[in-house]
Amino acid sequence: MVISAPFPRARRQAFTLVEIMVTVAIISVLALISVGAYTKYLAYADNAACIMRMKDVGAGLANYTLSRGEWPQFPESLENVEEEKVWEWWINKLEPYGVAPVAWLCPADERMRKQAFKRDGTPREKYEGTYIPTYFDTGADTPFKWTTPWLVERGAYHPNGQNILLSNRSIVPFKNPVSRPQRPKK
Repeated sequence: MVISAPFPRARRQAFTLVEIMVTVAIISVLALISVGAYTKYLAYADNAACIMRMKDVGAGLANYTLSRGEWPQFPESLENVEEEKVWEWWINKLEPYGVAPVAWLCPADERMRKQAFKRDGTPREKYEGTYIPTYFDTGADTPFKWTTPWLVERGAYHPNGQNILLSNRSIVPFKNPVSRPQRPKK
């Protein structure tokens, strides 16, 4: 008489080394693709946030000009002071008109400053800014007359170049033209 087990022994299933290696390779390729796409979309997001912040500062400048009847004039007595004092003056001047201190910084510039702080350990300044306001005379309608920039980004932090806020409230990119070698004439 043969006695058999009531259930047959189940065979243990396991992944082979080849299957594991293929899975790791696929995940690695997907990670590389997503990192490239992440940096590209981060640059687009930075540019969009930069444009919104420039518009906030531009709205504060317009509100100041309309309510005070003049463009804010940076005092000549502060022209040779350190940069932090300049930004302190601008930030404090426009804060009552709804411009938060963070609106003065481009997100890409802000990220680069934070990375620089981590590397060298120097403390960041309390008052910082990326957008440089244009100097106009004290006339209330002068900033609205011309297609003169109201704000200019101090550096080219975006793939399309510097952002410039014009008096018609449009923001245009400015990319420094690259000089190409000229072909010799025949």
